[in-house]
Amino acid sequence: MSALGTLALVLAAVWMGALSITVALLVRQVALLTHHVDPDYALDGLPVGRKLPQSLIHMLPEGSGSVLVLGADCEPCKQLVHDLRGATFARPSVVVIEGEEKSAAALAVELAVELRCLVGDEAATAYAALRLNTTPFVFLVDQGEIKEKAVPRGAAYLLGLLGQSEKSARTDLQMLAMEK
Repeated sequence: MSALGTLALVLAAVWMGALSITVALLVRQVALLTHHVDPDYALDGLPVGRKLPQSLIHMLPEGSGSVLVLGADCEPCKQLVHDLRGATFARPSVVVIEGEEKSAAALAVELAVELRCLVGDEAATAYAALRLNTTPFVFLVDQGEIKEKAVPRGAAYLLGLLGQSEKSARTDLQMLAMEK
C-alpha cells in the first residue's frame, strides 16, 4: 500500500472516530433534555419542612392538601392536564398555572371543577413565592408545612402520590430512585 493510501486510511479512521464521539455526545444530550427530574432529588422550590406561603395555606382546608404548579406553555404540563381530565383528587388541591393568562385560563378550564386554579398575577406571585424553575411540580402540605415535593411523572403517578399517606408516598419515591 502506498503512503498516500495509508494516509487516506488513517484520515478516514480519525474522521469515523470523531463522528462516533459526536453521535455519542448528541445521544447523551438528548437523553438529558428529555429525562424527567427524579422526584427524590427535586432541589427546586421551597425546601421540605418550610412553611407554604400564607396566600396558598389559606386556600387549603386546615392548611393541608397539595399545590400543583403548571406552566401555561409547558408541553409536559399540557399532557398532564389532558391525562387528568375527569380524575378526582384525593386531597384538597390548589393549582398554580404560571404563564400567559389566556393560555393558563385554557388549561384551568380543562382541569377538574373542584380544583382552585390560580392564573395571571395571582399565579405569578405564588410561583415566585414557591421559588420554582421547573414545571410541572407538586408540593404535599400538612398544616401549612411542606412534607413532600416532586416532579410528577404523569397523571397516574401524581394521583397515586396525592391519594397515599405521607409515609406511603415517601416509600414509593424511594422505590423509584432504587429502580434507576
